[in-house]
Amino acid sequence: MTLLKVSTETLQVIREQLIALHARIPLKLWMVTAVNGDDWDVVCAHNQGYPVKEGQTFPWKESFCCRMMLNEGPQFASNVADCEAYRNAPIGKKLPIRAYIGIPLYGEGHRFIGTLCGIDPTPDVVGIRAGEALVRQTAETIGRLLSMEHKLAHAESRVLQVEGHALRDEMTHLLNRRGWNKLLMETGTAQPDEVHSIVMVDLDNLKSLNDLSGHAAGDKLIIKTARVLSAAMRGSDVVARLGGDEFGVLLQHIYPRQAQDIAARLTAEMAEAGVTATVGFASTPPQPSVAAAVEAADQMLVALKRNRAAL
Repeated sequence: MTLLKVSTETLQVIREQLIALHARIPLKLWMVTAVNGDDWDVVCAHNQGYPVKEGQTFPWKESFCCRMMLNEGPQFASNVADCEAYRNAPIGKKLPIRAYIGIPLYGEGHRFIGTLCGIDPTPDVVGIRAGEALVRQTAETIGRLLSMEHKLAHAESRVLQVEGHALRDEMTHLLNRRGWNKLLMETGTAQPDEVHSIVMVDLDNLKSLNDLSGHAAGDKLIIKTARVLSAAMRGSDVVARLGGDEFGVLLQHIYPRQAQDIAARLTAEMAEAGVTATVGFASTPPQPSVAAAVEAADQMLVALKRNRAAL
């Protein structure tokens, strides 16, 4: 768990908890930390003079808290000079620490998250032992808050992952029609006055190839076409498989004449790879919208196929 995964609202709640602790036990620094491998990250802090900031990272193995977790030192130390493990901890050479409190933070299933930690440059701070119940109760509350944040972040990640899969064609990993429609809608909304071009591609012989050689051969042709189209595009362009034998390409900031040249180049590159296809294209302007350009490019493609069939 890192600072970026904790919401602003939760950070504010934790910060209020630390302020309340400081009012009862006035250590110069109260902080909530998260352990990530060898890193000890400062998630939230109420600081009255230490050179420590939220988001800062220290080596976990150098900390007092690491030694506390190894049962080498007490959770409440009015004077760290009384504990050999704390006296020898490298972090004590970087920060002046004479009084220390450290309580582990646990999430669901007793999963270790990090620590609630308080330090001060002077020993025997008033209230260290008297406030023990409050410190432990606060640690339990913060552990639950961070555990909830972790669960929410995991759930959001799963939703995004599922949505991402829903927008991708399983065979080619290009956008599918749903992803294509979402892209067109977002492009039309965010960049209504920009110049864009659309190229529509329809494979000429996929059905006959499936009938004669089987669907495995047809699948190979689809995958080959996806690779040829993707390799021919710039990083800002987007290729989608719209289903069956149909592909779409969104060309960002490409004018009509450029679109015509790109359509001719794509046709040639597909032919060189052994892919025969019909290509239609259109741009905005002259089309009034990206959606209208898609329709115009599709109409051009259909007309070309019809004319070829009539010959």
